[in-house]
Amino acid sequence: MSIRFVELARQFRELDPNSKPEETALESYLRSPFSYGHELTWEDMLARRRVVLLAEAGSGKSREFQERAKILTEMGRFAFVVRLDQLADTSLESVLGPHESARLLTWRRGTGEGYFFLDSVDEAKFSRMTDFDSALNRFRDAVKDDLARAHIYLSSRITEWQPKSDASKVLSQLPMFPVLKKHSENQALMSHSSPADLRYTAWQGCACRSGVCDS
Repeated sequence: MSIRFVELARQFRELDPNSKPEETALESYLRSPFSYGHELTWEDMLARRRVVLLAEAGSGKSREFQERAKILTEMGRFAFVVRLDQLADTSLESVLGPHESARLLTWRRGTGEGYFFLDSVDEAKFSRMTDFDSALNRFRDAVKDDLARAHIYLSSRITEWQPKSDASKVLSQLPMFPVLKKHSENQALMSHSSPADLRYTAWQGCACRSGVCDS
């Protein structure tokens, strides 16, 4: 029997990128949801290009990604959920399956925006730390020509996300947009985003308050 999803109308707030993981985790449980100040909604988050959702185990990261992708798909948009631990050693098409792979191809042949929910950085690191790198590489190779049209969201446990090294990997492999620098009359060089471009936010308005890292 499937469990019914309850829309919690999550709201997000800015986090300090220099805070320690254990401090962020503790604050996500103890801080009052009414003391955050400026809030962001999912609509705001979906307008952003690179977001990392940080939350402890069992707080609903995977289900939230699944439902958000479902909502977007029902709205006629291209949205996909990808398990990073599976992507570490197999192709994106194999992880998605035939139906979703066909939708991915349709998106790649078009000009519209796509939404990719890359689930569970911590699971991708479980067997080997390098599996996370491999997963990012495989995803980049699958959509590299279309990264400028991609909104990419990653999930991780707060304690397993490394703000400096992981952020650097994500922005290096999955730059937010191609920044072209003139090299010659007919050539251009692409420069990648910097880890300094990342900002941190946290959600509120639900039983389990968690966080996201946003760029």
